[in-house]
Amino acid sequence: MKPLGLVGSPKARYSTSAHLLGMLKKHLKEPPIQPDVLCRHAPLEAAVFDQVLTADCLVLSFPLYVDGIPGHLLRHLEHLTPYLAKRSTPLTVYALCNAGYYEGIQAEVALECVSHWCKRANIIYGGGIGIGAGTMLAFAKVPLFKNLRRHLNVAFETLAAAINNQTIVRDTFVAPNFPRFLYKIIGNRMWFKALSAHGLKKKALYRRP
Repeated sequence: MKPLGLVGSPKARYSTSAHLLGMLKKHLKEPPIQPDVLCRHAPLEAAVFDQVLTADCLVLSFPLYVDGIPGHLLRHLEHLTPYLAKRSTPLTVYALCNAGYYEGIQAEVALECVSHWCKRANIIYGGGIGIGAGTMLAFAKVPLFKNLRRHLNVAFETLAAAINNQTIVRDTFVAPNFPRFLYKIIGNRMWFKALSAHGLKKKALYRRP
């Protein structure tokens, strides 16, 4: 099974989406096609379309934008749609959607959008994971938060098994194994730190145009 990863973050590097995709890869039996395709604002290269035609499956990894798929990624998926009809074998698509919200269920609509695109493109939606507190789960120092990724690792194992066997699983939604109120406190402190770095005070958060 040779999956091809499509990263839907607008960031060129150090993105949560790319990092989470890399974590999922560690659970796969066979190494995926390298490198991952970065679906940013520039048009996709011609070689990407050839890779899509030869890959065993696609794994989308993207951030949640207004409860849906980022616009630039959606545009790329629309451009890929006519090429998928040229495949000689069915294509299965899996998805990872990470959100800044604590609850992974916030990504439910975005994963549903992926499934609708698959239906329109006449390909198979294999299932996905909605990941709450995505950046924390991707980059937190694990020894400091020992069981932080416990739920995510279980979800990765389930999705990886489906990819390895090219089967379909139900969408899974995970949150960090970490109290919600502490996550909120940490998130607020990051805003205050950013304000300080730009020479602003707390009241700047409440300014209106």
